[in-house]
Amino acid sequence: MVVVVTVNAGRAAEVFALRTADGDFLLTAKDLRRLGLRDGGWPIVLAQGEPHVALRSIAGLQARLDTATLSLHLTAQPDLLEHTVLQAGPRQRAGERIGQDSGFLNWAVEHVHSSDGARARLSSEGGLRLGPVLLQSSASWVPKGPERRQPVRLSTTAYYDDFAALRRWTMGDFFIAPAELGGAVQLGGFAVSRAFGLDPAAIRHPLGSVQGQLAFPSEVEVLIDGLPVRSERLQAGTFEIRDLISQQGARDVQLRVRDPFGRVQQIDYAFYTSDLLLQAGLHEYRYAWGALRRGYGLRSNDYGPAAYSAVHRWGFSDRVTLGVQAEGRSGLSQLGLSAAARLGDSAGVLSGTYARSRAGGLDGQAAVVRYAWQGGPWSLGASLRHESPRYAVLSEGRTVSNRRAQGLAHLARSLGGLGTLSVSYSRQSIHDAAHTAAPAGFIHLGSQPGRAAHLAFSSYLPALRASFRIALERRFDERGRRTELTAGLSAQLDGLHLLSAQARHHSGGDQAATMHLSRPLPLGPGWGWQLDADRIADAAGSHRHWRGSTQFNGRHAQWRGTWDQSVGGRGTLRLTAAGGIAWLDGRSYFSRPIDDSFALARVGGVADLPIRVNGLEAGHTDARGELFLPSIGAFYTAEVALDARQLPIDTMVARMQRLVVLPARTGGVIDFEATRLRAVLARLVRAIDASPLSVVRIRVQHATGPAQAPLDAVTGRDGELYLENLAAGRHEVHATDDSGATCRFALDIDADAGMFTDFGTLACR
Repeated sequence: MVVVVTVNAGRAAEVFALRTADGDFLLTAKDLRRLGLRDGGWPIVLAQGEPHVALRSIAGLQARLDTATLSLHLTAQPDLLEHTVLQAGPRQRAGERIGQDSGFLNWAVEHVHSSDGARARLSSEGGLRLGPVLLQSSASWVPKGPERRQPVRLSTTAYYDDFAALRRWTMGDFFIAPAELGGAVQLGGFAVSRAFGLDPAAIRHPLGSVQGQLAFPSEVEVLIDGLPVRSERLQAGTFEIRDLISQQGARDVQLRVRDPFGRVQQIDYAFYTSDLLLQAGLHEYRYAWGALRRGYGLRSNDYGPAAYSAVHRWGFSDRVTLGVQAEGRSGLSQLGLSAAARLGDSAGVLSGTYARSRAGGLDGQAAVVRYAWQGGPWSLGASLRHESPRYAVLSEGRTVSNRRAQGLAHLARSLGGLGTLSVSYSRQSIHDAAHTAAPAGFIHLGSQPGRAAHLAFSSYLPALRASFRIALERRFDERGRRTELTAGLSAQLDGLHLLSAQARHHSGGDQAATMHLSRPLPLGPGWGWQLDADRIADAAGSHRHWRGSTQFNGRHAQWRGTWDQSVGGRGTLRLTAAGGIAWLDGRSYFSRPIDDSFALARVGGVADLPIRVNGLEAGHTDARGELFLPSIGAFYTAEVALDARQLPIDTMVARMQRLVVLPARTGGVIDFEATRLRAVLARLVRAIDASPLSVVRIRVQHATGPAQAPLDAVTGRDGELYLENLAAGRHEVHATDDSGATCRFALDIDADAGMFTDFGTLACR
């Protein structure tokens, strides 16, 4: 029989069913899966040559036939139904990936004039995108003045990004950021690293998840700390909602389930999130090898000995992350192990790193342990680091630290709308360099012992659109004991101006006060400025300092002027001009400096049309209907939109907004596919007797100008002809009546014609 099958009053489908003599029902395995049942190794029965499943053979499943409606109602335990998994993690709006072969060159000229003389500096930065490879290089030159030197190449680097694997390959000059207990250097060589920034929505650390089961289709609502974050209607069965977005720390989660009968069930969970952990199975790494870059910014090609640096972290589970690190150069090697673990569901994260080094034939070791917890209004943390006398890390010079131990503890409490109160204490001790020999060829770094206690309160004042902060610090170091009190206020005066002020008082009698007033720069062309005033009073007297600057962002360059003046002292004038040149889509474009990816917004032929990027006006189109956008955030979805209210009435575009994603330092064309609407009015008559061509077929073929598909139409009863969307140029037109007789005429459309062109009476020959 053909029956309508429902499962737990939810999913329904019309299927063929076989009814046995004892009242059981046979359904195909394919239909059962379509109805949402999980294949649990059902016993198969062959019926009519097809594999079927007897419903009574499935434990936990009941069937009832309604003979009046030929409906088969199935009631299944939730674990028999499909498992639903929902991803609630961060998702950026899906954007169209654009980007093509392109290039750019930024330039800057700076002139400084003071009582010490005049000097100038030239700087440049360029990039070239060729397929999947990005080449970049930068340089500077001080042609005259006391710092005069020859042109200096800063860095030259090639990048290859593997978006699918979130992996970046680098060749050339690059900076190595320090790992825990490691060093930071500039290298020239090769590197491969996991680059999560290629996908801003990529989830690195474990987020919260909730699970449950539903006997009926139900409304499921997820709340974090009492605030709703997700609401879904789910079918009966088991479910899991993963990657719940929340702030770092301990969070309380409530799962509310409302079934079709209005019954509400609430399940409470607790979880802890921290960016110190990696998701289970996720790898984060950086492997680099090359030659140490020396004198960066001073010399172009000064490379030293070979060096290497490697860091690899692995999400062993959602609770434990393990890591290994290694670095070295001639005469130095270091190896370290790290681990981070979540303590229960809400007890915080404990992490630590241990490393051993060998420098100049002598061994050293270091260890650091950290604990962090955050929950509700509270947050606290502590760390302790210890280094042996001869512990060394990778650096441009051959140095070892004289630090012995360093400890830090902090505690913060949110006071709701009142603000946040925090307190911290730190202490550092050093080895006695006079009694601790450094490895051969190495020197000690000059860290100093000391301790400090810090108390701070910060608050936001909505009525004034201002933030306030006051801090008290007590410090003990080689300069003795001292206390410092600092207070600061920052306020948004209106939608355009920002005012900030800060005062500092020292227990020794020193005082300082600073005031800042500014107008930020707009996204597109426009100007901004800032004024700063400082006053410092100490044992040497009172000193005042003034600084004013203004900057104008033009369409093709930016200009900046700055004046520094000490009252009774000397002034310094600094003038800067900077701009960029981009190569894109076979043409060159002059603009302000290109500091990220760039794009060309094209609205063919529509001039002076505002273009908005992510809701902010970026400029107006030029006479060609184009606007060059020198700053589009790489890898993020950017919304580039037109202002519909200012679009000419005779212009039609395919879309009013485009969502696009660009690779780093790459250009792309955003074409809104604008079409100018042109309508033609005419009355068509026969040339031989001027009689109207009534209801005949018209075919328009574009003869000159850009290619256009043929256009078909029909005349009216009195030969009326109406055509639209014709491009400028000459069109050959054929008219054919029912007998097959054909005549011809031409339409010449002027590019400057208005929206409607009335040709009057046209003779068809």
